[in-house]
Amino acid sequence: MSYQGPPGYGNGYPPVYGQHGNYNDRPPQGGYPPHSEQQTAPSPGAYTQGRISMQQLQAMQAQNEAAFYQQSQYAQAPYVHNQQPVYYQPPPPQPQQQQSYTQYIDPRQPQYAPVQNYPTQYDGSYDELSLTAPMPQLQAPRQQPQQQPGPQVNARVAHSSMPPVVKKPKPPVLPPVDPYSLLPALAEEYFGAAHDVGLVTAQRMDANAVISYQKMIATGLGCLEVAINSGRLEPRLEAKIRLRYAGVLLEDTDNTMEAETALSKGITLCEQNRYFDLKYNMQVLLAKLMFARSPKAALKALDGYIKDVEAYQHHSWIYVFRFLKATLGLQSGRSSDTNSALQTLRSISSIANDRGDHAIVTIASLVDALASLHMPSSGSVESIDRALATVNMYQLDPECAIPPLQALGHIVDTTASLTNSSSDKTMPKLKAMQDMINNAFADSEEWNRSTDAMKLPINRGRGDAHISSQDTSGVLKLGQDGRDMLLVTLMGKSDVFILCHLLTGIIRLHVSAVDGSALKYLRQGLQRSLDMKTIKYSGSLPGALAKIRWRGMITCYFYIYMVFCSISTTDWITVKANLDAFEVAISDMGTSVEPIIVQMYIYLSAMYFQGTGDLQRALELYRSEEFALPNPDDVARSPEEQVRRDLAVLAAMNSLWIMQCGPQVDLEQNADLLAILEPWGANNANKEIGAVYNLLRASVETRPATTQTQSKAYIRAAMEVARNMKNVHLICVVLNLMRKRAGICCG
Repeated sequence: MSYQGPPGYGNGYPPVYGQHGNYNDRPPQGGYPPHSEQQTAPSPGAYTQGRISMQQLQAMQAQNEAAFYQQSQYAQAPYVHNQQPVYYQPPPPQPQQQQSYTQYIDPRQPQYAPVQNYPTQYDGSYDELSLTAPMPQLQAPRQQPQQQPGPQVNARVAHSSMPPVVKKPKPPVLPPVDPYSLLPALAEEYFGAAHDVGLVTAQRMDANAVISYQKMIATGLGCLEVAINSGRLEPRLEAKIRLRYAGVLLEDTDNTMEAETALSKGITLCEQNRYFDLKYNMQVLLAKLMFARSPKAALKALDGYIKDVEAYQHHSWIYVFRFLKATLGLQSGRSSDTNSALQTLRSISSIANDRGDHAIVTIASLVDALASLHMPSSGSVESIDRALATVNMYQLDPECAIPPLQALGHIVDTTASLTNSSSDKTMPKLKAMQDMINNAFADSEEWNRSTDAMKLPINRGRGDAHISSQDTSGVLKLGQDGRDMLLVTLMGKSDVFILCHLLTGIIRLHVSAVDGSALKYLRQGLQRSLDMKTIKYSGSLPGALAKIRWRGMITCYFYIYMVFCSISTTDWITVKANLDAFEVAISDMGTSVEPIIVQMYIYLSAMYFQGTGDLQRALELYRSEEFALPNPDDVARSPEEQVRRDLAVLAAMNSLWIMQCGPQVDLEQNADLLAILEPWGANNANKEIGAVYNLLRASVETRPATTQTQSKAYIRAAMEVARNMKNVHLICVVLNLMRKRAGICCG
């Protein structure tokens, strides 16, 4: 039986798609016909002109493809895919009526399927191919109206034109971040923002600015508190946060109990994990907290800390705790604590000398000399000389070539010479101090103007491996050479420069106030002090207030000595101008002004009225409550108290001299006043005040009257002091008194 259906696939008839033989009705190039198992309907047929054999079809198709690739964008035929359906364009239709033959692909005859090659990618841009029988020829493409391809065709074209997909490796999965570990960084942001406006807030002291500062500090403390209470921190991180938390509480708040609790828990945590560096740092803060409440308990606790570090042979912290004990002992004001502090400083010097830490020896000796200057006693001069001799022994040591340390040595040496020596010995030391300061400003790059701390190197021992780190940078730092660096807070570069100008003006005022050199240095230093108000400072509000207070005090002292210079030259107009500026400076300081500053202003005002002839007004000021003499048996507890006593004695002496200018002099009252002044004048540690008292005894008339022999003795003693101290003004007063009392020789 013969086959009655349409010509099948593989019987010499190629598959043709489309109902009318149109080229655009065929599937896109590269598309695959549906699989035989998925095909549910027969493929549509196409119009053909006749039957050709399979061999002719393959030959014509190969020639057409070769001709196409010569004109296409490919240099050579790309990789072809086998067993794909053939797409071709039949020859143009003839005038006769076309006949339609529907052909179907017989899936049961795969052996007759043509093997054709087509490019793996198709962009739809090449020309159409045509076949003519019997020989294939390349025909020009016909212009046919564009038809909108179906959605399936567009999807296939888009898929064939897309670049190959390259699968990127997945990024590694990061462990989840604990939000509690980010809270310390957030707290530091708040602390930094508050400290940036600390100086501006301290200068304005506006209520809103202070509240804003306190809110930022409180927010930062809240972040640290949440992190501490989370219980999800590593032990060292928790210890660091507790240290920072207590430090901020100590610096910016008055909540000492909360800070002490945090430090106690932190010390316990450090002892469990052997964090010696953090433990010692916490103990330093704890001692400061205890000193604010009970100085005696703090000093006793420091003795225990010193024993512990000595047992572990942690030498760097031995220095830290001993220096802390010495400074707290000097601040307590009690004589027993002061003597203990001096002994502690000398033990530090001895230990450091044995270990070769010469910078520590130098700073300990300088603090010893400063303490002796601060609290003068019978043996203070010898102590100062011994300490300065130790400093001079290491002045050429490279380890001691630290500009702040050298500047402190020159300042202490010059100040001691001003107090206990004549101007002949003081001027060379003043010249050495000026040269050192000028060289330091010109050459030193390490001495930064924005920092007040100097670094002193310490040689490490066997047990000093883990006693300092970046977490102890407020006390100990790790140097670049592997040694520990002790941080000592002193003065900034500009502050040292201002202080040197003040000392220079004071010393030149003692030498001579007529040449104007003293006033020149004082004015330069005053201008530098006023310019310091515009310098930026980043720190806590209490620290900024302390700096403003110190600069205000140094400004007041400049005005004090400028008034003295103008009084010495009887320039009363300048005296009045400086007194007015002095009053403004006192008002700017507000409640932070020291009582001694106010007392100095009253004393200078009385001198101004005395010099301009308003004796009654001057006498009222000299007799004010500010200059009441205390009980002679009471011992001065501080240098400020001693200065206030000296001013009261001078005010009483000036009052006694003014009383001699009246029409009627009360001789008995003069004798009573001299008897009151005798304990303060005859045995005064200030030799110049003693010389003034001797001049009073020689010049003031009393009942009973002073004999001529006694007057000679008083004048001779005053002249000896004036000559030794090179006090030109005192010498002039003595000479005038000798001229008044003719026949009295100075001997």
